[in-house]
Amino acid sequence: MSNIVRIHVERGPARGQVVAVEDGQSVVLGRGTGCDLVVPDSGLSRRHLEIAWDGSTCRLADLGSTNGTFVGGRAVTEIVLRHGDEVEAGETRLRIEITEAPAEVAAAEGVPESGDATPVSAASSAPAGAKAAASAGAATTGDVPGAPRVPVEIFANVEPSTVERPPVVPAKPSPLATLAGLLAEARDARLYAIVDGASDIELAMTARLLGRRLFTLFEGDMAIHVAHAGPILIPLEAEPLAFLEKWVEALGKNAGVLLQTSAELPALFAQLRHIFVVKDEEGQEYFLRFYDPRVLRGFLPTCTPDERAEFFGPVTRWIVENETGDAYLVVTPASFTSPDIDAPEPPPS
Repeated sequence: MSNIVRIHVERGPARGQVVAVEDGQSVVLGRGTGCDLVVPDSGLSRRHLEIAWDGSTCRLADLGSTNGTFVGGRAVTEIVLRHGDEVEAGETRLRIEITEAPAEVAAAEGVPESGDATPVSAASSAPAGAKAAASAGAATTGDVPGAPRVPVEIFANVEPSTVERPPVVPAKPSPLATLAGLLAEARDARLYAIVDGASDIELAMTARLLGRRLFTLFEGDMAIHVAHAGPILIPLEAEPLAFLEKWVEALGKNAGVLLQTSAELPALFAQLRHIFVVKDEEGQEYFLRFYDPRVLRGFLPTCTPDERAEFFGPVTRWIVENETGDAYLVVTPASFTSPDIDAPEPPPS
C-alpha cells in the first residue's frame, strides 16, 4: 500500500477540512475559486501555495503570495515538508500527515474503483457526459430510498461569523428579487441548496459563516474527507435572503441548484442519495452530478414520466440556471413542454 499525504486545516475559515494528496498529485490552496482547496481567508492570495506529493517527497511552493507562507515560523518559498509539519498562511494553519493510503473512497461507498466512480472524479467529470449518465441513471438508480436517514454534517467546527449584517432587501428589479419571487410561489415549502463543492466551495463556506448547517451527500468511512469535492446540502429553513444574495452572485457558474420540498432533512437525504448513486446497464455504480444545472437540464428530458416521478420523489420544484446562465428556471414534473426544457420525442410506433 503506497503512502498518502493528508492536509489537515487546523485553523482559519476552512478549519476541519482534510484533503488527501495521492502519488503524483498536487493541491493548490488560495482564495480563488479555481484552486483545489478554496479557503475564504482574506490573508490568502487567490493562488497562495501548492503542495505536491510524488510518492516519496512532499514539496511546498509559495506561488508568489502577498503575505507569504511560513513553516515552523520561518518564511519559505519552497521546502520539503515532513510528517507533522505545520504550515501557516494568512489566518490558516495546515498540518501535514504522511501515512499509508486508506481504502479508496469508492470502496468506502461500495462503488467499483474503475472509471469515474470515485467522488473526486465524478465531481469533476465533464457535463458533456450528462446524456449518457442520464440514460443510465434513468434506467436504474443505486441506493434504495428506504427509511429516512441523517446525513453527515461537515464543517460544524467552523464558527459562524458574529458580524452583524443589515437585513437584505432585494432591489427591484434584480436577480435576487426575481429569485425571491420564484421561491414565494411555493412559500410553504422547505428550501434547500445543493452546492457543488468542486465548483464553488467558497459559496458553501459562506453559508456556514452565515450560520447554516452543511451536510455531504457522500456516505462511508471517507465521506467527510472528500466532502469538499462533492455535493453539499444546505437547509435554508428561515430568513434565506442573506445566503441567496451570495447565491445570485454565482449565477452563470453552475455552482449548484435549489430545491423546494415538503420533506424534512432525513427523508430528503434518502431521496437525494437515491438519485445520486446510479447504475449503468452493466450494473456498474457511479455518481450522477444532478446538482450541476447543465446535467439536470440534460438529464430530465431523457426520462419517461415515471422516471421523472422517481427522480423528483418528494421534491416539488428544482430552481436551476437557464442555459445562458443569466436567469433562473423553475423545473417541475409539468415543465417539459417549455422552450427551456424540451420533452423527449416519443419513440416511433
